[in-house]
Amino acid sequence: MIEVIEILWVGRIMKKILFVIVIFLMLPLNLSAKEINLELFYGNECPHCHHELEYLKMLEKQFGDNLKVKKYEVWHNKENAKLLADVRLKLKDSDSQGVPYTVTNDKHFLGYSDKIGLAIKKDVTTQIKKNKVINFHGVNINASSANMSLTAILLGIMDSINPCTLLILFFALSISFFIKNKNKFCLIFTLTLSVFYGILIFNDVNYSLNILTIIRTVIAIILIICGGLMLDYFMRSDKSYLQIINKKFLKFTIPLYILLAIIMGMMLISISMTNPFLFKLALCIKGVSFTGKVLNLVIYVLSFFACILLILFLGINIVKKLNNKFSLNNKLHLISGIFIIIIAFLLIYVPELFGFIS
Repeated sequence: MIEVIEILWVGRIMKKILFVIVIFLMLPLNLSAKEINLELFYGNECPHCHHELEYLKMLEKQFGDNLKVKKYEVWHNKENAKLLADVRLKLKDSDSQGVPYTVTNDKHFLGYSDKIGLAIKKDVTTQIKKNKVINFHGVNINASSANMSLTAILLGIMDSINPCTLLILFFALSISFFIKNKNKFCLIFTLTLSVFYGILIFNDVNYSLNILTIIRTVIAIILIICGGLMLDYFMRSDKSYLQIINKKFLKFTIPLYILLAIIMGMMLISISMTNPFLFKLALCIKGVSFTGKVLNLVIYVLSFFACILLILFLGINIVKKLNNKFSLNNKLHLISGIFIIIIAFLLIYVPELFGFIS
């Protein structure tokens, strides 16, 4: 448990330090970022309100520090109800009734539907574009004058060292213990993960909270199965189920590597939606052409690919040296099996550690 928390903590610290250092060295800064405020007035028993609350969680994740959401329950709180009445009076909308009632810097929305949700997102996006400044993890960048290629490289590196990616790479490292051609596995896994991640970024994949929960649960189950197979191998070696699977599916190793990478890519895009979304928004503010957008996203993905490939190769070589020095052998399978099962249960019960929205 402690090791898992340490990895998550180190990943977050590394990401922030790298971002702040490089951003100050290479990108033009503008300290006048305009935070977009959004106020939601809702009722506890209102089903439409709860749908919007879930949607706003996704928006907060996407916009990061650029959007501040304040929530006021008005059916059971008299002060909040009075505040809502004052807001409606100020907006000259005192005749409207009901909740949810959403107020941004420029507009207000009554009720909630998918169409209204998109309108709210469009309004927030429009306001950020007008200001031309985007807050990336506490650092305000003038997107109209920033170097997009350098930004793409930076964000690609950041995504390669976030806690989720590091745990995915640890999973890949654990799988590599059972594979003879480790270099081939590393290349296929990281290439597939990067390409699939890039496709999801390019196509603006947005998951609902229900879909995120399903993805998280499926991945946790897969991790538990993989961890169990590793523990079984530690106890029974050649008679284990893992050896039986290896013998039966030896010809299908490459499709298996690709499938694992795609599954991990779904997990990665589920929680790493902020950087890709804000980067594409910065490209729009910059006025980059469609070809330029594609090239910058390719740079983004290539930077991501190069870093995770390097990290995975280094991890394999470090483990190899430790194994030669201390003769760990099967102990590696025991440690990895236990660690992966711990990660799986944390995914289920403490998803916030990995950046999932709960």
